[in-house]
Amino acid sequence: MPLRSPLVSVEAATGGAPNVRAPLVAGESLITGLPNVRAPLFGAESLIGGVPHVRAPLFAIEVLSLVPPEPVLVNTAIFPQLTRGWSVIRKPTIAGRISTHQTGREIRQAQQQYPVREFTLTYEVLRSAPAYAELQTIEGFLLSQLGTYGQFLWQDNCTPDYQVTGGSVGTGDGTTLAFTLTRNWGGFAEPVGYVFPTGLTAVYFNGVVQSASLYSVVSPNQLVFATAPAAGTNITADFSFYFQVRFSTDNMELEEFMSMLFELKELKLMQVLP
Repeated sequence: MPLRSPLVSVEAATGGAPNVRAPLVAGESLITGLPNVRAPLFGAESLIGGVPHVRAPLFAIEVLSLVPPEPVLVNTAIFPQLTRGWSVIRKPTIAGRISTHQTGREIRQAQQQYPVREFTLTYEVLRSAPAYAELQTIEGFLLSQLGTYGQFLWQDNCTPDYQVTGGSVGTGDGTTLAFTLTRNWGGFAEPVGYVFPTGLTAVYFNGVVQSASLYSVVSPNQLVFATAPAAGTNITADFSFYFQVRFSTDNMELEEFMSMLFELKELKLMQVLP
């Protein structure tokens, strides 16, 4: 049996417990016939203070096994759609790294496949009267999300950047069941953030609409078929989607400029990639 045995021996009088000794030995072996099993060994023998005849030998076995990934959990709370003012700022960012050589030449490296957008919103009037409660709604939403901690959904219905018509989903190969819903934005294809089942209104095979019984939507953005589309099938879809976002800061500055009327000059939302 192959054995790897790195050995360390330490004997210490533990602070506050002068009767404790800890000789340590570690050995790791590959068990015959079980190549994926490792047996790291740890032995500790101590004289427990006040109980001189008690010894505590320890032994542990570690087994390598396949652990399935955790399911994606998304907070489906939707940011309140209140009347916004102008202007609205979109700030897409896609990271890269540039290193400059002494010769002046550059080495450039892309670090992100998809951009992260920051949205800056303005609210010229938020009414706090009980009949409207717009101030309470937006402030309460920030607090309910615990500021930057919470992740929620936001729909950019002003651009509008929330609807896809005849969007390319993929090409069938006869075996694949799940496809990621994507949108084409100025020639750039990227996965969308979150699609509710009711947001998917039509799916097409080679331009022919398909029965809704043939597919389903799995959060956050997967189109799953009961039977794999045939090889060469061009799959397109009509749907609406939400950005997954969070607050960029833990606070918001609300100014009362008239009785029960407030202004929020800047509210920033940061996109979270699915």
